[in-house]
Amino acid sequence: MLLGADTILMDGTFSTCPSMFDQVYTIHAVKYDESFPCVFGLLPNRLKTTYHFM
Repeated sequence: MLLGADTILMDGTFSTCPSMFDQVYTIHAVKYDESFPCVFGLLPNRLKTTYHFM
């Protein structure tokens, strides 16, 4: 889905994250004028190295 997407959207949220994690990060594929969530990341912190690893 991601490889054939017209557009890829990425976003993170802190407010709805489970307490044992620091952030929920999602990657969405836009296809046929619809957004499809494809990847969910539960991140332990907000360090640059964590984003690079993901």
